[in-house]
Amino acid sequence: MHYGIVSFYCCSMCELKRCSGHVQVMTVQKYFRRMLAKCLADQLRLRARCQHEKDQLQLVMKVVESESRLQRDFQRRLNPRTKDDFELLYNAMEGQVLRILGHYF
Repeated sequence: MHYGIVSFYCCSMCELKRCSGHVQVMTVQKYFRRMLAKCLADQLRLRARCQHEKDQLQLVMKVVESESRLQRDFQRRLNPRTKDDFELLYNAMEGQVLRILGHYF
């Protein structure tokens, strides 16, 4: 980033000799570095917030997808239309029958 006072940012002896006073240069450098640190901290906070929101959105999308998949599976069993739906229903029924018969024998 270039703010027009970059020549004061360097703390070499030649810069100190060119300036009117050592104290003014140190003051300008202090405020410039503080400004850069604040900008960097703001950027890092923004990135962290965006990442957190992205993670939350992915979690919500995963839950919604899971619920919709369960709902589709339930509808396939409740109203079978294709051969695959009937096979799914038959296999589920067969598993229930075996489980029930296992309790009696």
